[in-house]
Amino acid sequence: VVLGSSAIYTLSIRNTGSGEDDFIVTTEYDNNWDISIDLTDFTLDAGESETIKVTVSPQDSVSNGQELSTTVTVTAASDSSIKDSRVLTTTAEEAEPDWDFSIEAVETGNGDFDGDAFVIKDRMQLEMNVLVTNRGNAENNYNIAGFSQDDAFAYSFSPSFISSLGPGQATEVTV
Repeated sequence: VVLGSSAIYTLSIRNTGSGEDDFIVTTEYDNNWDISIDLTDFTLDAGESETIKVTVSPQDSVSNGQELSTTVTVTAASDSSIKDSRVLTTTAEEAEPDWDFSIEAVETGNGDFDGDAFVIKDRMQLEMNVLVTNRGNAENNYNIAGFSQDDAFAYSFSPSFISSLGPGQATEVTV
């Protein structure tokens, strides 16, 4: 499971006995993980089945490569010696870095902006603010620079370097 997400296991429980019984689901695991089960107590007639979902989520203290063995046990309420268990092994892994970002104009100071392009009169200075947003899944640094065909325009940026912008965070840059 990728750190920050959950692994979901689906288990099918079947009453192989000759009569109706109540069943109880329990787990044993290391407490550095969060485990939830959607159904922990149910009744089945002879031959009936029930499907349960076990959700395994690593806590923030879990590191890349760490494994968890979760023992899921289903016990008949009528006789605690009637039970079955499965061991689920989950390994935590860091997500592959996603360095996606976006830049959008938020204020232009130019009435000739249509959302995609500017009309700049000869040798007029244009100042605008853009919002740089980290759309990736990891903290990142950004160097801000501009280029134009045939060096027709000169740019300055404030700031020209953005340090440690976290996922989902944004900062404004004046161009």
